[in-house]
Amino acid sequence: MLMPHGVTQQQCQQWWNMVDNDRSGSLNRQEFFSFCLSPNIQPYLGKLLADLQQKRMMQPQMMGMGGQQMQGQQMYGQPQQMYGQPQQQMYGQPQQQMYGQPQQMYAQPVPQGLQPGVYKIHLNDPMHGAVGTVLSCHNTVNPGDTRGGDSTYVHVNQQSYGSDQWRLESVGGDLFKVHLHNPAHGARGTVLSVHNTVNPGDRRGGDSTYVHVNQQSYGSDKWRFQAVGGGLYEIHLGDAAHGAIGHLLSCHNTVQQHPRGDRRGGDSTYVHVNSGKHGSNTWRLERIG
Repeated sequence: MLMPHGVTQQQCQQWWNMVDNDRSGSLNRQEFFSFCLSPNIQPYLGKLLADLQQKRMMQPQMMGMGGQQMQGQQMYGQPQQMYGQPQQQMYGQPQQQMYGQPQQMYAQPVPQGLQPGVYKIHLNDPMHGAVGTVLSCHNTVNPGDTRGGDSTYVHVNQQSYGSDQWRLESVGGDLFKVHLHNPAHGARGTVLSVHNTVNPGDRRGGDSTYVHVNQQSYGSDKWRFQAVGGGLYEIHLGDAAHGAIGHLLSCHNTVQQHPRGDRRGGDSTYVHVNSGKHGSNTWRLERIG
C-alpha cells in the first residue's frame, strides 16, 4: 500500500478497515469512494490525481525510443498498487476510468436517497428480547440513564414521548453527525457518540459498547447509513475512537451482568454498537423536518 508521507501502514490499514463494512479485506465501489473522501486520505489523493493529470497533459511531448510515444501505463507505473488490490478485481472497471475523470469522485457528498434533515429513527427488526423501537434519550430511569454531567445513554422506547427526534448533519463523504434535536426529560447532551471512557458504564462486553449523547463533539461520533433495501439502513460508527468496541448500531436484551444491563424497563432497552451482525440492527428513518 502506497502511503502518504508521515503516515504508518498501521494507520492506513485502520482507515481502510473503517470503510470495509463487510470485513472482506477489499472495498466495493461505494466503500472505495468513502475511503478516498475520508479527511485522512482526500488531501493526499487530490494532490496525487492533480500530478497525474498534469503528466497526462504533458504526455504528447514525451517520446520514447525510436520516436514512439510512451504508453500511458509506462508513464504512470502501476497505480493500482496504491490500494493493495488489483483494481479491476475490486471495481470491475478499466484503470483509465478511475483517473480520467477525478472530479467524479466528489459527485456524491451524501448517500443516495438520504439527505440532511430531522428524522425519527425506528428499530425495524427487534429481536433477542429487545423491547421498544423509537430511538430516544431520556434521563428518567436511574441509575441507568445518566452517564455523567454532560452525557446520557440512549435507548429505544415503545412510545414516542419526545426527546426522540434526530438531526442528520453531513460531514463529508457518506458520513453524518447525528444530533438529538429536541432534548427533554432531563437528557444531557445532543451528539450521538460512542466512547469507552466512563466505567463501569460504557463497556457492554468484549465486542460492544453502549451509545450515548454528549454535549460536545469529541470524536467517535460520525455515522455511516448503509442502505440495505426496503428503505432500511444499517447505521455504522465511522470513526471509532476512545476505546470504543463495535461499529454497528444494535439493540439486544441479552447482557444483564452489568451495572446497568441492556434492559431499561418494561417498555425500553439500551442501545449499543456491536462488532458483528446479530440481527436487531436495521433501522427505518421517518423524516419530519
